[in-house]
Amino acid sequence: MTGLKQSSTKYSLYIFLCVITGGIFYLISRWFPKIKAKVIATECPLSVATLVLVEVISFPFPFLSYPKKKKKVKSKLNKNRKIQEKMHK
Repeated sequence: MTGLKQSSTKYSLYIFLCVITGGIFYLISRWFPKIKAKVIATECPLSVATLVLVEVISFPFPFLSYPKKKKKVKSKLNKNRKIQEKMHK
């Protein structure tokens, strides 16, 4: 966890970069918050911080992970329903 103090001049630089790059810098800063934090703020103790950057250790590029194939559960559900119907008769 890192404490950050936001600077209005640095935030203006961030907005400028977002506009000049046509939003590409904005997308990059959304995917990698550390980059945005370095551009708009400076590190400081948590007691005087205006922003807090919390890091979670996980797969480094979550947008590259692919969804797993879904298994067909429909047939099993139908079998269970048929069994339940037989039990209630």
